[in-house]
Amino acid sequence: MHDCESHGMMCKNLIGTFACICPPGMQRRPDGEGCTDENECRTKPGICPNGRCVNTVGSYHCDCNEGFQSSPSGTECLGNPSHPCADFSGNVQAGVSPDGFSTFGGGG
Repeated sequence: MHDCESHGMMCKNLIGTFACICPPGMQRRPDGEGCTDENECRTKPGICPNGRCVNTVGSYHCDCNEGFQSSPSGTECLGNPSHPCADFSGNVQAGVSPDGFSTFGGGG
């Protein structure tokens, strides 16, 4: 008989025995008597490119930078398809932009 659940752990059956393991997003406590939250924001640097990682118990989510939107799982920041960059290759007079475009940068 095992007592994995009483320590917040999951039981993994092995041949002739068992092992208590921590669920995803958790790690074994140093004393081995249970699990504690894994701070993915610290243990996996760069986990939220284009955003800021926010640790939650057992997981994390990304607060996305402007111009990016959260994935359905909240664990990625994706380019915002509702604001795609347009390619304009026409001739433009200095200081005059076509409708829907704005001037940016040091072009002359």
